Amino acid sequence: MRLKLAGWQRQTTVHDHKVTPVLKRGRRFFAEKDEPFRWIEGYKTRGRIADVALSGSFMVDFEFEPEDLHSWLIHLAKHDPQAALRLIGKAQAEAVISLAKAGEASDSAA
Repeated sequence: MRLKLAGWQRQTTVHDHKVTPVLKRGRRFFAEKDEPFRWIEGYKTRGRIADVALSGSFMVDFEFEPEDLHSWLIHLAKHDPQAALRLIGKAQAEAVISLAKAGEASDSAA
């Protein structure tokens, strides 16, 4: 995952940071490089941003890697299967509609 922070009132510098997944072992936290995020509860994960010194208010853009979203969906399916099925059903319906529209657009262009 990446976080992009831009000043809220005025944008002077955009801070673009890689977020490293964090795993709790006992009472300590460890950064897990090259691993997807491990999800806590249904919608929560932890990450580490190194060497940041910021002050003020910022707009935050979250950029997830496909592996992060996949690991989240698998976690949700194991811990709240009904919510996962509702989400997957809605996403599948949107995908079918988008594919049908794309097919209609290519048919009318031909």
